[in-house]
Amino acid sequence: MIRACLPYLMGAALLPSFAFAMADVADLALPSGQSVQMHEVLTQEDVVRFRLIAPEITRDAGGLKYADVELDFQQLCEEYALDWLDEKALRPEQIVISLADRAVPFGAADASATQFFEAFSRDGARCVWEQF
Repeated sequence: MIRACLPYLMGAALLPSFAFAMADVADLALPSGQSVQMHEVLTQEDVVRFRLIAPEITRDAGGLKYADVELDFQQLCEEYALDWLDEKALRPEQIVISLADRAVPFGAADASATQFFEAFSRDGARCVWEQF
């Protein structure tokens, strides 16, 4: 059961710290060279999910494949998610970073969308990859 849903609302007066922290994700220089945008952050008991839009990923020829963006997950976790969690004083057991080529409602199936996921646990200032 989802306890709280904290979507990114640009300019939302009620969530000024979210808008500030989440806007920084677009400024990260990711190893793949892609630019990503925050879609939403979902908190769920001991899991926090960072859902990002990465329009350059694809399963088709010409776009970024999983192997091209694999290192992006670690960087997004360590240089974005951990700071966000510290700012909110949250210590989840698991951090999930997901990239999708378009917005897909959480839990919904969309066969035409490309989505990649990685899960991490925290070890101080490091994210430790957790195999699903």
